[in-house]
Amino acid sequence: CMDMCPEFERHEREYQKGLDPLERLSTASPNDYQVDHARAVKRYRRAAAGDPPPLPCDVRPPHVLEMTLDYLLNEILAKTPLEQSYAFVRDRTRSIRNDLTIQNYRGKEAVTLNERIARYHILCSHTLCDNKSVTIQQEHEQLKKSGCFLSRSLLTLSEHYKELATKNIYMPNEAEFQAYSILVHAYNNEMVTRFELDLPEHVFLDDRVQLALEMRSLMTVEQNGAFNNYAAFFRKLRSAKVSYLMACCLHLHFVRVRRNALKAMQLA
Repeated sequence: CMDMCPEFERHEREYQKGLDPLERLSTASPNDYQVDHARAVKRYRRAAAGDPPPLPCDVRPPHVLEMTLDYLLNEILAKTPLEQSYAFVRDRTRSIRNDLTIQNYRGKEAVTLNERIARYHILCSHTLCDNKSVTIQQEHEQLKKSGCFLSRSLLTLSEHYKELATKNIYMPNEAEFQAYSILVHAYNNEMVTRFELDLPEHVFLDDRVQLALEMRSLMTVEQNGAFNNYAAFFRKLRSAKVSYLMACCLHLHFVRVRRNALKAMQLA
């Protein structure tokens, strides 16, 4: 498929009235329900047991997936408020990742696509955390179970980095995203230990990874459920060394950090 959305799906969803408002033609008549073929994007469909494999004409190759993600991030996000476009972009980026999985494509384009999608989810996890019109809280609750979109994107990236390293291929943004993985899974000792053991030396020694490990050590030192390093943690968080997206990753744990800081104050 050379389009953002297969032709059959466009007509099918138009007939079934399953189009998102962002995919419909702008018209003065609210009853005029027509697909905008230039704006329709393939939606995510969960495979059910017994379903046949998708047809080749329904699967987009990597360069079309890159074009689709460019459209979502550069056009939709630029012209539509984040809270209004979140459900649409989340579903369509999920479809992009699914097309990569169907093709078992693990090249550089797959890494770049997953990196951009992960940045989007990190941004949304903070920006939309207090917005009641979106379901971002569900992702927060699933985070520690490695079940949310952000966690899955980061885990997929770690697998891709490791596989490419066996071919002596190293991606320029690996240190950035390994740092995010450490922060997102900060309270999962087993997972962080695995990250550390699998990291190439040049990535492990990168300033961003070392900063992530330092922030994790500050927030995970607890005594009787109390967190005594909260002052040092928040001072470090406010420093210029901590990027905005790293702070967004840390923000996911603020409830636990503050709760344990209050326990420390009560025990003082």
